[in-house]
Amino acid sequence: MQNVTIDEAVYSRVNTIINGFSNTIDFTGTIYKQCELNHIRPKCSECKKHMHINKKRIINLRDSSDVLHLYMNSYEYYIYKCDICGKISTEKIPDRVPGRMYTKNYQVEALVTLSGFGITLKKAAELLHTNQKMLKEIHKAYLTRKGGELLPKHPDGSTRYSNGILIDEFKLHDDRSFCTMILDYDTSKLLYLEQGRGKAQVHNFHKYIGDDFFKKLKFVSCDMSATYPYAFNEINPKTEIVYDLFHLRQAYNEKVLNLSRKEQKRKVEKLVVNLELKVKELTARLNNNEFKQREGKIKEKRAILAQIRDLKEQLNKLSNIRLALMSNKETLALRDKVAHDKNTAKRNKYKSQGLPIPPDLEYYKENYVESVEAVCTANSKIKIVYELGEELWKILDIRNDEKELIKQLKIWMERASVAHIRQLTLFVKMLKKRWKGIISRSKYHVSSGKIEGLNCWIKNRRRLAYGFADFEYFALIIWDYTHTRKQNSKKRENYYSQDSHKKKIPKHITQAKPTIFQKHRNWRGLEIEARG
Repeated sequence: MQNVTIDEAVYSRVNTIINGFSNTIDFTGTIYKQCELNHIRPKCSECKKHMHINKKRIINLRDSSDVLHLYMNSYEYYIYKCDICGKISTEKIPDRVPGRMYTKNYQVEALVTLSGFGITLKKAAELLHTNQKMLKEIHKAYLTRKGGELLPKHPDGSTRYSNGILIDEFKLHDDRSFCTMILDYDTSKLLYLEQGRGKAQVHNFHKYIGDDFFKKLKFVSCDMSATYPYAFNEINPKTEIVYDLFHLRQAYNEKVLNLSRKEQKRKVEKLVVNLELKVKELTARLNNNEFKQREGKIKEKRAILAQIRDLKEQLNKLSNIRLALMSNKETLALRDKVAHDKNTAKRNKYKSQGLPIPPDLEYYKENYVESVEAVCTANSKIKIVYELGEELWKILDIRNDEKELIKQLKIWMERASVAHIRQLTLFVKMLKKRWKGIISRSKYHVSSGKIEGLNCWIKNRRRLAYGFADFEYFALIIWDYTHTRKQNSKKRENYYSQDSHKKKIPKHITQAKPTIFQKHRNWRGLEIEARG
């Protein structure tokens, strides 16, 4: 039988080949392979004389599995005893993992099944005909040995320092318990993971990583939370805090744009309710013939109803414009162009075949720019907030010129304060509190997209496994994922720019591969066409 080590075959499928032995199968479908050992009498370590056979035992070890069967190796081994000193020795089985009821080959097969497929322990246990506890024990031991001290190091063993780090938190359980994670900005590898979110986690990271790491650390990228920046400034005031642009835009969109839209929507709704009550009152009085000039009141009622229709149309636009308001006009114009091209292609498809265009043909939504302009024209407050937002993103895109960024930001803040809009005033106060972290964007134009992507992967993994009871095991899985995944050095092209939609389809909207049932259905269709 072949001796297979984990390091040699952990990423390749291992098939155990056993020839010349008789196999038996039981009612559960488990196949037992009768394996022989070279029974060599050992010498006593004390007496230096050959030991005699004391007992004979049979042991069954898990060796491999497929979808239907579990293959077990059955070994007959001896327990030896020294007649002089009474020392006992057990015959060694070369393929057995010490202290476990499975072979090295089964250990490799379990690791191959769990690595790279995104498979859960429950599903892997069904495929390997075992229990989840055994698989978790195999995987956790392997990851622990692979990670070692889990410190950032170079291949030669020396400590690896980082220019910048990313910090964020994710939800660990549904009882509102969170976990803090820290990533290396250059390599996207996990540096630290701990339950909780606050200053204590940053100070614990400092104790874990050492002073030398923090002395060479240049910047820390984080969201708009104020907890982590305070902790890093306490440890090393020279480390610059950089607030992520995505979270800045999110704060502006939610706390300024969206709240302004909701406030305007509530005003319109209130106005509609008052006008409807007035119409009901007029209708009741007209039915009772209380007016001498009846025709004038009927005209007034019709005018109010027309006003209500206009207001409801405006209300409908305010409800559907939320996502469009969060995009700039350039993106909206490109989105309109893409939708127009696709709709034209749909119509030309029918015209080229000489077929009439179906009346129920679904078109892609167009006219985003017109919708936003219509809402801005009808609501001066939303127009001011939207235009100021577009100016702010252009200002924050200034690179390597801190003086110019400060100058433009101060002008913008003065204009926002003069507008006398409550949401804008609160946002300006927030900018003043986080002034240093925003100004540092001109020097370090970084993004926390890497850690946000990992956060999304963790959420999907946790949801797939219905949570992890063992936090240490979960942390090892995250560490292994960040250290083994391939880094994508290419920047993703904007889908709505440079006619890229004509060149390729983005990954997030590509069609899934057909399943075996869909393939079978297609084959049947081909057979019917051939027969016809």
